Amino acid sequence: MIIVKFGGIVNNLGKEGGRKMDNIDEGTFGALVCRSEQMKEVCRTIQEIGNADVTVLIEGETGVGKKLAARELHKRNPRRKEKIMGYVDCAAIMPEVIESELFGHKKGSFTGSYYDRKGLFEFANGGTIFIDEISNLSPDLQGKLLLVADEGKIRPVGANEYFGVDVRIIAASNKNLEDLVRKGEFRADLYWRLNVLPINIPPVRERREDINSLASHFMREFSAKHSKEYRDTADCYTESLNLMKLEGNVRELRNLIERELFMPGAIKRVAFSEQRKSVIPTRIDYGSNGKVRPLPEILDEVKIKYIALALEEAGGSKTRAAELLGVKRTTLHLMMKQLGIGHSLL
Repeated sequence: MIIVKFGGIVNNLGKEGGRKMDNIDEGTFGALVCRSEQMKEVCRTIQEIGNADVTVLIEGETGVGKKLAARELHKRNPRRKEKIMGYVDCAAIMPEVIESELFGHKKGSFTGSYYDRKGLFEFANGGTIFIDEISNLSPDLQGKLLLVADEGKIRPVGANEYFGVDVRIIAASNKNLEDLVRKGEFRADLYWRLNVLPINIPPVRERREDINSLASHFMREFSAKHSKEYRDTADCYTESLNLMKLEGNVRELRNLIERELFMPGAIKRVAFSEQRKSVIPTRIDYGSNGKVRPLPEILDEVKIKYIALALEEAGGSKTRAAELLGVKRTTLHLMMKQLGIGHSLL
């Protein structure tokens, strides 16, 4: 299978065939990890609708794996035998260029158009097109896309006539399109045309059961890529990963694992820094409007701040932090537990 990514980038993803056995109950489904019940449900949906020759809308935050889901849909559809899956990222292309990328253009239709050029729909004719970040399309282009979805007709920029194409559309957005429709920022008719078979991929923070398997997978991938010995040490940093927000989802997790390969302990340090910002007071409130706060409250905040500083200087090591504070490690552990930071700054 080839994915053509317009904008000058072509990715060869390898030929079809030899797909490893899917076992959703065991947490594997093509290139997707599905240990969590949420992702199992996503994979079962893809399995059920893969053969359906209808439009699919995939929604989810940035980095959750929408492109992988689209690829798995295509791999399970008869169209994979006929044509490539075309791919365009509407957020990565200038608005004034997207129309030409999707529908093509005729020679002389605008400055710099020195020859006829096929668009993505024509290239993918007979196959599947994956339109990523579709919410970035202008209202004008949304109307033209609706015509393709409804009647299978396109007209290249500068052309006088329409011609037919037979393409299955998979669209994706990191924004809730229904919310955009209510705000008047996305066409309602196009939304309902795309939302025939919806798939919502949850963020990693809502499916933390997947983190360990994803971490092991990425560590294996990067160990091979960088010719380093593979060490399955996911258990050493899974607890730290579970403390993190991972707002970049699988993409952020992937980058963290690659960093960990070259800088062991990096994940723990990043998690510590993130947690420190969320639980450590930036300043101590001694009281206001003439009201003095109880001394125990003030002392607790001082202890939290000072323990955090010691842990930061010790690189997250509680043993070293205890030495810096002049107390036993067991005493520090007890203090952290009493102050409510026993599991936040480890």
